Amino acid sequence: MTVAFDFGAILNGYCSDFGRSVFMGDPVPEALAAYETITTGNKAVMPQMKSGQITPTGVANAMRDHVAERSFTEYYMYEGLGHAIGLEVHEEPWRKPPYDDPIETNMCFTLEPKIWKPSVFYVRCEDVVVVGPDGARSLTHAPYEPAVVA
Repeated sequence: MTVAFDFGAILNGYCSDFGRSVFMGDPVPEALAAYETITTGNKAVMPQMKSGQITPTGVANAMRDHVAERSFTEYYMYEGLGHAIGLEVHEEPWRKPPYDDPIETNMCFTLEPKIWKPSVFYVRCEDVVVVGPDGARSLTHAPYEPAVVA
């Protein structure tokens, strides 16, 4: 069984957003593989998030392609990759079509891929990242290793 959580906080007027999945008992191997897919996906798309070089739609498509390479397309929640974040927790542009203006330095976004196989597992991993000239870096300092509660 998996338990997913999503937390937010506000500091000095700016919002944050954070989420992970926790495995209760021995994880189903397919659920672990799905979790590894989304965490490696976050790591894979951050270097692509270079200022002026990619759009929010492009980031969403890069994650979709990463998930497809690992055979989870059927269960991947493409529409929910993330959003801009700042004074509001959910701001435009969202990480999906039709947001096709290039992202720029200092823009903050969530990366929150989710894979859901109904009645089997639901995994998510949400981080806030900031765009730079050479890619994005995570502002979230939480591990990607799977958390298992016996």
